Amino acid sequence: KTFFHKIGRALCTAARAVGHFFAETWRDLAPLVGMQLKEKADFSFLQTKKKTITKIVFTLLGFLAVTALCYGFFMMASALRIFSLTGAIPVTVLSIVFAFMFLLSTVSCTAGLVNMLYFGQDNHMLLPLPVTAPKLYVSKLLVFYLYELKRNASFMIPLFLAYGLISKLPFVFYPWMLLMFLFVSLLPVLAGALLSIPAMWVYQQMRQYRWLQFVIYAAAIGLIVWGLRALILMIPEDLNLISQWKEVAASFQDALQWFETRFRPLYLLTLLVVGRRIGGFDFQLVFGPDASMPGTWQIFGVMAALLAALFLLGYLLAKPLFFRMASTPF
Repeated sequence: KTFFHKIGRALCTAARAVGHFFAETWRDLAPLVGMQLKEKADFSFLQTKKKTITKIVFTLLGFLAVTALCYGFFMMASALRIFSLTGAIPVTVLSIVFAFMFLLSTVSCTAGLVNMLYFGQDNHMLLPLPVTAPKLYVSKLLVFYLYELKRNASFMIPLFLAYGLISKLPFVFYPWMLLMFLFVSLLPVLAGALLSIPAMWVYQQMRQYRWLQFVIYAAAIGLIVWGLRALILMIPEDLNLISQWKEVAASFQDALQWFETRFRPLYLLTLLVVGRRIGGFDFQLVFGPDASMPGTWQIFGVMAALLAALFLLGYLLAKPLFFRMASTPF
């Protein structure tokens, strides 16, 4: 009894110490995050109650409109049996959209963090504050994390919500989806923080050598044109959707299978959010591993390890670039 009493008291002490640490850290971070948000976001709607209500109403209407559009797309695809003969919408369809938006978010976060970390106009105001450089660095990541949550709430969450409604997923899916997006939204931010290091070097080279800027833009335009041309050439000249629907449907299935194989990490990330199709229209939100697929908690564990690795690498590698300006508390 005395032994377990000591163990319990030690755990309580440790829990209080951890809670105190996070409370102290957040007490320093909150003002920094608030100052940076005020510089980058428009909070004028909070000045009056009428403006606040108007903003909330229009935000909700926009959320519902996007959800309705996504639901309409899924309903049309189901009615026309575009992606499967049963009318079900494969998770892969959702994963393709998620992958595209994830890549766009990563590029956006990378470009934004290059400007905010290394060329931010507010650095001269933040550096004299009585905070350590690591907390200043984390505060900038938190600002982008909040923006990423806002961006996901504007499109990705309505998309997943519409998918849940059309697939008749159980109610537990919706709080689970929101919880998973708290973690998923961190990935493009932390990846962007790491990628901002080589991106900053490229940006400096582009400023120094104008011809390099032209070459990069020309290469990007050429790559887009090449991709569009390749897609157009894939369309048969004598295409007849009605008479050749079986061949078209088979092509869709091959494309979905190709995506699952080539973009497996993003596909597994989508499964983490929506669950796995077991048979027919049935889903298991939390599923176990088998010979061809890891389980929910395995995917979550890999994601958590990846988040920790990205944060640590970004922190260590950004040190000579950002911490050089803010490594000493003022």
